[in-house]
Amino acid sequence: MRILILGPARHGKDTFAECLSDLTGWTFGSSSEVVARLFGREFLERKYGLKYHDLADCMADRYNHRAKWYEACREFIGDDLTKLARTVFEEYDIYVGMRGRDELMSVIDYLDVSIWVEAPSRVGGNPDEEAIPENLIKKEDCHLVVNNDGTYSDLCVAARLVVAQLEEWHETNYLKTGE
Repeated sequence: MRILILGPARHGKDTFAECLSDLTGWTFGSSSEVVARLFGREFLERKYGLKYHDLADCMADRYNHRAKWYEACREFIGDDLTKLARTVFEEYDIYVGMRGRDELMSVIDYLDVSIWVEAPSRVGGNPDEEAIPENLIKKEDCHLVVNNDGTYSDLCVAARLVVAQLEEWHETNYLKTGE
């Protein structure tokens, strides 16, 4: 399975991935975690003087430096817009948090589904509108949209509905699983 979960920072993408994982056993990883683990901590320290005690410390600070993290991701992918997605999908079924629209468009046919998760009433807007407005992914770019303005239980119900939709698509050969 190749599922991409997108949406604004702090709107529940990782939590939604956890719900999907609990339901299905699918594994998930985030672009931030993969980039930080592979080279991002060193990049952020070398380029911006941001020093982190460990990976968890680095991950906890990513919201405070959206544009710098975007730049770290771009440094990692270089000219190959599919590189980060391929790297994440080598290890995980679900990729959480792609940042660039050009990256999304380069892998959209490789995905089984892209899912936008948002909590506009509960959390607010999208900080990436200011951090990376020139390459912003929007919910209209995704196959499905999940509203996370409710409770955790509501989000898990939404995950069940998404799994049911994916199963239906698989039965009708809409999904490319197994290619």
